[in-house]
Amino acid sequence: MHNQRAFIIALALMLYSSFAYSTESSGKTPLAALGLTPLGAEAGGNATGVIPAWNKSDILTRQQLAAIANEQPLFYIAKDNLNNYKDNLSLGQQALIKAYPDSFKMPIYKTYRTHHVPEYVYQATQKNYLSARLIDDGNGITDVWQGVPFPVPQNALEALWNHLVAWRGVHMKANVSEVLVQANGHYQEILSKGEIASPYYAPDRGIFSEKHVKTYYLTRTVSPPSMAGGGLLIYDTLNQRLNPRKSWFYDAQQRRVKRIPVLAYDTPNPNSEMVRVVDEVDLFNGLPDRYDWELLGKQEVYIPYNNELLVDIGIEALSTKHHINLDRTRYELHRVWVLEAKLKERENHIYGRRRLYLDEDSWLTLITEQYDKSDKLWRVSLSYTKFFPQMPGIWKVADTYHDLKSGQHFTQSWKELENSPVEFFGELPSKRYFSPSSLRQSSHR
Repeated sequence: MHNQRAFIIALALMLYSSFAYSTESSGKTPLAALGLTPLGAEAGGNATGVIPAWNKSDILTRQQLAAIANEQPLFYIAKDNLNNYKDNLSLGQQALIKAYPDSFKMPIYKTYRTHHVPEYVYQATQKNYLSARLIDDGNGITDVWQGVPFPVPQNALEALWNHLVAWRGVHMKANVSEVLVQANGHYQEILSKGEIASPYYAPDRGIFSEKHVKTYYLTRTVSPPSMAGGGLLIYDTLNQRLNPRKSWFYDAQQRRVKRIPVLAYDTPNPNSEMVRVVDEVDLFNGLPDRYDWELLGKQEVYIPYNNELLVDIGIEALSTKHHINLDRTRYELHRVWVLEAKLKERENHIYGRRRLYLDEDSWLTLITEQYDKSDKLWRVSLSYTKFFPQMPGIWKVADTYHDLKSGQHFTQSWKELENSPVEFFGELPSKRYFSPSSLRQSSHR
């Protein structure tokens, strides 16, 4: 045992020395020397001290997370004091406060930088710093390991790919609630059992290229009864232009699995009545090729963070008019990367312009703004996140989509049911588990 431990330590030192040499020989300054965390965020706090420094050893215990959940807001941002905080709000947040002045009040809390990931993800990010590269005009990436591909992004597409493959664990299962609320307050809820698996983050894999599958998505509808038994299976690759997304639907009425030809861009999302289109799932997914992308830099913004109280949120809080009940939400001041996308002249999409706000620590997109063809703000989306210690890392609890024209809103959230919590697994199931034949066997009334 002693000899084995000594060998492991010697191997780790050899690999570290090799990486240090490679960094030096590449001409790239190590991330720590740049003042960055192992995933590329600024390690230090901000000038006012509201944003604290990030420390690799500051992993919060469940007791500390529970204490955060019991904190009281420092203050609220609402219509009366909006002008005092405009510099730290996205344009979409300001629009929501103005559209719903009597109810959209953001509770502001102390900032905690809780995002921490497994050690192998940190190490893979260091290797990606030297090897990862965009290909096919930014529609794909290659030569990537199980981490952030571009911890020091040089352009918008590199930052966008950091979001597209952001750490979400290896394999997770959860109950999924989708609630569409009409402007008059009427609502419908669809319940499913969902799974997401990321071959990209398989701990034992080698280097990946554009042909590899990065994500499997599987969902089985539970209710309402008219929809129960249906299922959806999706494969996403690291270049969906050269290796397009594959999608299958299980029709419970016909007991057949059907291949879906197109599930991308602004294809309507049936569960949301078009309040959300396909490439808005996860706030943005799929190919970036219909837009010209620009990296606008960083901004300090109050974003949804550490939303411990939203995990077991009930339907009464999800179905309030115009937006979810904000009493259960938590906003903190964090640094975000801001990306803007403008529709290319000869391309087609319902959105003429989009703006994305990416959390610097997790690289998750937490706010998006969607503009119509007349460049008028149309829709605003917010992703409410928390730290999942069993993952571990920051990930979403609920994604909310707001249509400023219709007054509708749509929420997709993880739902904690009795004896059925959100579950995370450190290994991938077999490939057969995410096959079309498996979809048919597992999806039934």
